[in-house]
Amino acid sequence: MIDKRLDLQVSGLVGQGIGRYGSAQLPDFALKADGSVAPIPAFQLLAGAVAHVQPGTDVFVYAGWEHASRAGALNATGYGSPTLVVTGCDVEGAASGTCQAETRDIRQITGGFWHDLYKGSFGRLVAGAQVSYTERDAFRGTAGIQPSNHLVTGLTSLRYYPF
Repeated sequence: MIDKRLDLQVSGLVGQGIGRYGSAQLPDFALKADGSVAPIPAFQLLAGAVAHVQPGTDVFVYAGWEHASRAGALNATGYGSPTLVVTGCDVEGAASGTCQAETRDIRQITGGFWHDLYKGSFGRLVAGAQVSYTERDAFRGTAGIQPSNHLVTGLTSLRYYPF
């Protein structure tokens, strides 16, 4: 976008049977009531920016969304069935119910930086940090319950590139 200062990226994919092409690895197909294959309609979006704030320091932010629709028979053989039992999805290891949740949406926003600690004839040593917020929403199951999870992750990294 701005030469040597800001890079922008926007990408996406829309279609049927494309779940495997996203980083969330959503399913590609489900089965219909007659046993035939039903491709799952889905889309994937990614947008990001990398700012080169000074030589050797990059700051980045990315946001993504992957979505799958209901497909196939709306029972145990289809994807996103409203008959799935999701009463135990809100408690880890819950004995009171089961969690048969199937993913409808995965959304994430992440940001961080990379900074050169050393760059010379012996290679390159860089330090980085990243924080991300991820949401996973499942299809509504029995009793109209719609499971949803949220996760915040922080990462640090020290990398050496010998070449």
